[in-house]
Amino acid sequence: MSMLDKIKKISNKEFFRYIIGGGIITLVNLVLYTVLVILQMKIRWANLIALVVAKVLGYFINKYYVYQSKKSDMKSIGKEAGKYIIARGFTGVVDYFATVILVEFYHYPKFITKYFITGLVIVLNYIFGKYFVFKK
Repeated sequence: MSMLDKIKKISNKEFFRYIIGGGIITLVNLVLYTVLVILQMKIRWANLIALVVAKVLGYFINKYYVYQSKKSDMKSIGKEAGKYIIARGFTGVVDYFATVILVEFYHYPKFITKYFITGLVIVLNYIFGKYFVFKK
């Protein structure tokens, strides 16, 4: 097996783990958002709560399952967690404001908008996770 084939094989496995882990994180985000909105919570709060819960859960799923980070000393974990907070903080801000602005100011449908924005954020999260936070 050539080096290129080995790289493709590893990448495909990691991408498959990202699909599964990301699916769980996304499901938590969307279900929590949907339930809170159905319970009449304001979009801003429902979205914020869903994002924070999903982002915290996402760190552990991405670290231990998707990217299988081996960093174990406090300094390395702190640096990795800091990068995660920056990257996911950025995508969280994009998710939060895009959803709130589109729903509250432009009156787009609250569920379709959230689901669409979440799709865009998933792509950004993968790119940031692979090339910025959990790079080997």
